[in-house]
Amino acid sequence: MLLKEQIDKKIEQILLLSKNLQECKGLLLNSQIAEAIKIISEDKTFKTYFFTLLRKVDFGTKVDINSKDIVVISHLLGPDIFKLIVYSYFIFFKIPKNWKIFNTNAIKIVELNAKILSDWNRLISYLEQKNDRNLHLSAYALLSIVVCEIIFSDLSHNFEYVVRNSDVSYDRILKNLYGTSLFDLVCKTAGFELENLNEEYKKLSDYLRILLIYEFCRPEFSDMGFDMILNLDIDVTGEMLVNFKKALAHENNL
Repeated sequence: MLLKEQIDKKIEQILLLSKNLQECKGLLLNSQIAEAIKIISEDKTFKTYFFTLLRKVDFGTKVDINSKDIVVISHLLGPDIFKLIVYSYFIFFKIPKNWKIFNTNAIKIVELNAKILSDWNRLISYLEQKNDRNLHLSAYALLSIVVCEIIFSDLSHNFEYVVRNSDVSYDRILKNLYGTSLFDLVCKTAGFELENLNEEYKKLSDYLRILLIYEFCRPEFSDMGFDMILNLDIDVTGEMLVNFKKALAHENNL
């Protein structure tokens, strides 16, 4: 078994940004969007990520991705959505090259993340809770997959049989072993300390958990093992289910 200090170090490495990405993040935090676009648009991996993601979903703004002009498209998307995509790239950039826990690849991860980001944007817009802080909560959703893969592939004990044959998730196993869960980590990285949230923000985090479980269980990702990441672990009210269905009904034919 890994020590908690080893787990913390692995997570720290995942969240560590290169010099260019750190500079880009600083510019975004200071609302210097044009300068951030200039830096990130020189990153070839980001350009591939950016256009692949936008080919899969839309964020309510029509853009011509065939133009290949990141500057123009970024301004059309607006600063909130552009920042959302860039922040999510910080996590995507750290996905493993080889997967042991999940049967996936970089393209599938982008496709999944595209659904998460666009559906979260749609959901919080419907709930009339859209602002930068709430929107960017979804940017760190991939962290649950990346951390799960890296940690559990390094554990001497194989938990796959347990997870597949019980109602226990990787999230719950990590919580039991180390006192923190994958979902806790996602929220904490986004600035949502679950134990310190008021009822409004706690409910918002519950909506994110519902969304992630929904996205992880999509038919196109059903053979990849993402459904083993999270348990529901919350009391879902009828009102929440109705809101969720109405928010996503048009796009996903719920």
